[in-house]
This record gives sequence, C-alpha cells and structure tokens, in this order.
Amino acid sequence: YETVAGAIELSGKSGDYNRIGVGLHVLSDKAGTSQLTTNIFTASLAYNIALSRNQDYYVSTGLQISYTQRSFNPYNLTFGSQWVNGTWSAENPTREDLSSTKLTYVDAAAGILWYHINSRTKKSSQFFGVSVFHVNRPPVAFMNITSDKLYTKFVAHAGLEFRVAPKVALTPY
Repeated sequence: YETVAGAIELSGKSGDYNRIGVGLHVLSDKAGTSQLTTNIFTASLAYNIALSRNQDYYVSTGLQISYTQRSFNPYNLTFGSQWVNGTWSAENPTREDLSSTKLTYVDAAAGILWYHINSRTKKSSQFFGVSVFHVNRPPVAFMNITSDKLYTKFVAHAGLEFRVAPKVALTPY
C-alpha cells in the first residue's frame, strides 16, 4: 500500500468583514495485488459572510469539486474459476469481465454553516450546518453498470464550543 497526499488552503479578506477561502487537495493511493490506483484532485471554495458589524454572527458557504481517476491491473489477479479438475492455471479462463480497467468521474459537494461567537467574551460559540455530498451521484463501477453510483449523503451538525482555560476549549457536538 502506498499513499501520498497533499493540500494547500489559502484565505483572504473580502470587503470589511467577509473572507474567501480556496483550497486544492491531491491524493494518490496504490493498493494490493491488483495495484488498485486511485488519484483524486479536489478544488474547494468557501465564502464567510459576517451578518453583523459586531462580527459575532456569520454564515459560511462552501463548494467542492473532485476529479477521480481509478485503475487496476487485471493480470495480477487470480480467480477460483481458474481451477479446473483440481489444478490451477493462469491460462484457464476467468469468466470475469475485465474489459474495463479504468474509471474517471467528477464528484460535487456543497454546504452551509451558521455560527455565533460571543463578541464580548470571545469564550463561547454555537454552530449549526448542513452539507450534501455526491450531489451528482457519480458512477463508481469499472463495469458499465448505471445503477452502481455513489449515494447522495446529507449531513447536519451542531455544537457549542466554550473555553475552560486560556488554551483549552470543549466542543460537544
């Protein structure tokens, strides 16, 4: 198994109170006898909007687009159907459809988060967010199976963060 990953994220001001963020994430993974290879290139964009001049209420929105490449080497695989009369041979047919060894797809996600920071004490905050992943339901099968797609996933989260010491905070979700 070999995995290499890297990311860069940058943010900057947008107007007096708002911020914009961009990110690029790259992952490359090769696993197992078949050398199943997965390369994922992800671009992210986020925008943080201050809802008040006190800068204590915010809404953050984000979009993420990924491009995925997957492949495997079928010549390193063996199958039970290659056993004939108690003898295994690589020359025996596999009865497996290995005509498609490469797959590419685009995946999309989006989310929104509301949060509050106590502007007087800066010691507590509340947040609530929702996200949706695999918006476009990309196909993930090497074979041409149109029903084999990633399911759309919905996530909601909420929590409260409060400081218990100058450099320690608790965040129950």
